[in-house]
Formats: sequence, C-alpha cells, structure tokens
Amino acid sequence: MTKKNSLDIPQEKILIDEDEAPEETPPPPIQTIATKPKRQISEAQREHLNNIRAKAMQKKAEMKQETLKAKLAKTIEKKELVQKYDEYAEKEKEKIKKVEEVKPTKKEKKIVYKLAESSSSSSDDEDEKVVYVKKVKDKSKKQVYHKQDDSLDSTLYRSSQEILHKRAIEERVKANLIRWNNAMMPQEY
Repeated sequence: MTKKNSLDIPQEKILIDEDEAPEETPPPPIQTIATKPKRQISEAQREHLNNIRAKAMQKKAEMKQETLKAKLAKTIEKKELVQKYDEYAEKEKEKIKKVEEVKPTKKEKKIVYKLAESSSSSSDDEDEKVVYVKKVKDKSKKQVYHKQDDSLDSTLYRSSQEILHKRAIEERVKANLIRWNNAMMPQEY
C-alpha cells in the first residue's frame, strides 16, 4: 500500500481522497501498566498476621457456638413446654379416671318373690324363690318434653309471630329486587 503523503500521488488527489475518506484517528497509545512489586513482609509481621487470623477464627467459632446455643435454648424451651403439656394432659386423664371411679354404678333392684308352699310338695323345708332383676333407668338421659299450651293466648302469639316473620321476609325480597333492578337499569347522567 501506498501512503497518502507519498511522492507518487499528486497533491490534488490527496485533497480529494481526504475529503471522501473519513478521518482516521490514530489508535490510543498503549499504556504500560506498571505492577507494583510485592511488599516484603518480615517474620515479625507474618507472626502478627497469623496471630490476628487465629484470634479471628476463635472469635468466629465462639459466635457460631453462641448462635447454636441460642437455637438450642429455643428448642429446649419448646421441649419444656411440650413436657409441661404432657404432664398436664396426664393429670387431666387421671382426674377423669378418678371421676369415673367415683361415679356410682347403676343400681339394680332385686325383687324377690316367694312361692307359697304347695301341699303336693315332697319336702316341706324347701322354699322356692324366684328373683327378678329390675334395671334402673338413667334419669339424665331422659328427654324433657315441654307441655304445649293450647290456650288461645299461645296460639294467637304464635300466629302473630309467623305473620311478622313472613312480612319481614317479603320486605327483604322486595328490597333486594328493587336494588337489583336499579343496578341493572342504565344510568343517565
């Protein structure tokens, strides 16, 4: 390649070529990066740094132990709460068992009938006994039936309640229908 400023090319062409060709910027000069030489560390400084590292490692280990202890303390508290709950549950079970033990059993009535001696009986010493066991019904299981008053006042009261209830329901339905209708109608502003 020929250079632009060479003697072979006339000056006119050089001016035209320069106008047509974009100006080229020279590449930036390469900077040399000077690396710093490593600092020379003496033995005393090296020992001092090692001591600092050892202390830092010990401190880090202590901090880890403290966090572990804190986590364990939380779990220990939870375990203690679980044990307390278990003890409480056992006490409640014991109380329930005691109440069941104290609860009286159902009594059974024994009705003893003696049969009169018959003249045809071979032995006069024997008395025949027939035992019937009657079970007692639990009164707590009985359902309580309320006697309904069929008086004029009670029937009037009930009928008026029913009328009021029906009227309230009808009014609610009407109000809901009106609201729905208003919501569906186009609004003019």
